[in-house]
Amino acid sequence: MLWMLMGAASASEPAVVETPTEPTVAETLATPSLLEEARLSRLWLTSDDAEIAQDAALLQQTLDEYSAHAENVFIGEVVNMYHPGGHAINGTQVNIVVSEVIRGEVSSVTEIHVPPPGGYVDGVPDTAPIAIMPGFQMLVFTNADGETVTSNAMFLIDGGFIWRNKAPDVFLNPRNLRDWDLVDPSRDYLFTSLTAVRQQLASR
Repeated sequence: MLWMLMGAASASEPAVVETPTEPTVAETLATPSLLEEARLSRLWLTSDDAEIAQDAALLQQTLDEYSAHAENVFIGEVVNMYHPGGHAINGTQVNIVVSEVIRGEVSSVTEIHVPPPGGYVDGVPDTAPIAIMPGFQMLVFTNADGETVTSNAMFLIDGGFIWRNKAPDVFLNPRNLRDWDLVDPSRDYLFTSLTAVRQQLASR
């Protein structure tokens, strides 16, 4: 009889419901990005490993050159831009809310000058003019006067990667342009992880 009463009591007790826990920061950082998962799964059937390696070397060289001439390296969100005198030939003034300073001293809200773009050379990705739009999170390289070290010394940051379009007709908006789970972005963009960029800049 006692065991029947105990059984009845236990049956009437509410079941314990486990509350799902949020992933820790370490677990989140360890989770591969969509790009990394796609590469690991070899979903990019159109990829050319030799071309990817060539682009990676070009991007590393470009970052080294920018770093060598930059007094300040920082990350921030573009809030506004305009052409001095209303003419693109005068370059572009860009107002940025700074979120991270990697090198140098930069105020929390800063204005930089981007020189007018040079001519695009077909097949030379780092000569393609970049797009600058309000809302873009960008990695920026400037000299002591607050001017970008070249007209292209800015990279879009998206999904933990930095991006640079390889041709003038490719708009710098990789998240909305393609389904990167299935299509290799290296056809249109130079890109690498922001973590790798930080490591490269720290070693210089």
